Amino acid sequence: MRTEMENTLKRGAFLGALAVSWLIACAISWSGDTTSLSAKLGDTDDALRLVQVRDFLAGASWFDLHLDRLQPPRGYDSHWSRFIDLGLAGVYLAAKPFVGGDRAELVMRFLWPLIWLIPAIAAVASAAGRIGGRNAALIAFAFAATGLIAFQQFRPGRIDHHNVQVALALAGVAALIASAASGRAAALAGVLTVAMMLVGLESIHFVVFMLAGAVPALRLGPP
Repeated sequence: MRTEMENTLKRGAFLGALAVSWLIACAISWSGDTTSLSAKLGDTDDALRLVQVRDFLAGASWFDLHLDRLQPPRGYDSHWSRFIDLGLAGVYLAAKPFVGGDRAELVMRFLWPLIWLIPAIAAVASAAGRIGGRNAALIAFAFAATGLIAFQQFRPGRIDHHNVQVALALAGVAALIASAASGRAAALAGVLTVAMMLVGLESIHFVVFMLAGAVPALRLGPP
């Protein structure tokens, strides 16, 4: 009973630190950019992703990734998958009944990258905790909350797939470290690797990094 309670308290402290770290990171991220999302579309990848999401919401097929706006009149067949479109569309449709269509799109663009900060921060702290213990995890939370230069892909408006790939890569590394003591963590690392590849094949370098770190991670094990 004592061990179970201690584990529960540790889990509660982790979630509490995650919540505080995420809120601070969100505040710093948003305060650092005074330009309204309604006045900009981000970079070209963000703008193109928005076009693709709009097409998807308008009824485009899951497999129809043809974009007429690029190299007209021939158009362009995008190499991006629909998985990010599906997530963005879900946020949009959830917000639309409350704020209307136009504002729902702004909510989607604002919330999407900040949502993916949660697993990114959690993965960094989890990996640090596995390697260096409780204090290392707390330090990782502190750096994650204030080191937004490392989270440029998670600023509001970044709806391209890079933030998702970064978050999945960090979670995959954390799962690999945890796999030294858990078969489920090893399976999770495999699932996260597949998910990265489904989002986009350009994440192959993240996969190579994860595989290259697998052996030392397994040797580390829990502290």
